[in-house]
Amino acid sequence: MIDCREAAVLSSAELDRPLRRGERLSLWLHRLVCPACRLYKRQLEAMRRVARRFGDASAEPGAAPPPVRLDAAARERLRQRLRAAAQGDDARDP
Repeated sequence: MIDCREAAVLSSAELDRPLRRGERLSLWLHRLVCPACRLYKRQLEAMRRVARRFGDASAEPGAAPPPVRLDAAARERLRQRLRAAAQGDDARDP
C-alpha cells in the first residue's frame, strides 16, 4: 500500500496523464482508507476548475502564462527602483 506522499504525487499526476492500472488501483485503495488524501483530491480538482475558469489556456499543462501588461506609471516606478538597486541605493518611493 502506498503512503500519503506517494498518493499526493499520483493525485497530481492523474491530472496530467492517465495513470497506469497499478497506479490507479494503489491510489484508489489508499484513498479508500485515507480521508486526508480524499480531501486532497477534491482540493486539486477545485484548483484545476478555478485555474481553467480564470486562466484560459494558462491552465493547460505546459502552456505559457499570459503576458503581464503594466501601465506607463508602473513601468517608470520599476525603472527607478531597478536603477536605485543597481546603484546600491535602498531609497523607496513614498
